[in-house]
Amino acid sequence: MKRWNKNFLAIALIALMILHGSVTAFAFVNTSVNPNGAGEIVETSQGDNRVFTQTPNEGYEFVEWTYCYNDGPGMQDAQPTSDNPLIVPSQDGYIDYSITANYREVPQETTQQTDSSSSSSSDSTSTSSSEPASNPDPEPQPQPEPQPQQEEPSEPPAPPVTIVSTSAGSALPTAGLGNAAVSTKTISLNLYEMTPAQYVNFFVAAIDSTPAGGETIIDLNIASCLSTKMVQSIAAKNDVTVNIVYIENGVRKLIRIPAGADLSGLIDANGFIGFTSLANAFGVTELTE
Repeated sequence: MKRWNKNFLAIALIALMILHGSVTAFAFVNTSVNPNGAGEIVETSQGDNRVFTQTPNEGYEFVEWTYCYNDGPGMQDAQPTSDNPLIVPSQDGYIDYSITANYREVPQETTQQTDSSSSSSSDSTSTSSSEPASNPDPEPQPQPEPQPQQEEPSEPPAPPVTIVSTSAGSALPTAGLGNAAVSTKTISLNLYEMTPAQYVNFFVAAIDSTPAGGETIIDLNIASCLSTKMVQSIAAKNDVTVNIVYIENGVRKLIRIPAGADLSGLIDANGFIGFTSLANAFGVTELTE
């Protein structure tokens, strides 16, 4: 009885410290660079805060930070910011989050060189005064061709992505899922190598290309979230089962959304559904090879 009382008091003390902000924790952090190799991210601490400092590599310049965080109800998208360093206060209670430093290529500057002889000839002509020129009809000097202006890319090119079709009874390309029960479309995405907009477009394309009564497998390398557009694509194909595979804390996990499921009630005030919310609603399975 005395030992139980001591354990109870210890648990109550820890809970009280968490409620008053004395204990904070970050359980899971993903940092990435977009496009891949454009810069470096260094994480440090500042009191109870986490500090992320980015440094662009040669040929790139920093644009902004984008990140999702989990505050309990599910993954949320924070407002993009160009602050550097990015300071994440632990007292906000974030459980896990994914931070991306976005860059763009710096346009290469071009310089035009003129021939020295034509330059000196031009100078001598411009400095002559009232005396008549010895050659009244000088030969025209060749003009340098105009150089085409380089346009700044608005978005990096999308990485190559393949959607695999699997007939019923055949082995699925995703390890741990066995054979397909029905006609299935599988798409594997590396979210470190694409923008959020590209992620949404590939997700919607996979759902749209799945035949009626089939299944879709979205195989991701990290935990993320669903936007309103992605939820709408699932609702439009209400006879398709959607399987989301992702890696969290080094463990591959599966969330299975049955055909016809209503996801509208899970959308937060910012228009997103985090994977934590999906797991709470539909359950999550750990996959083995």
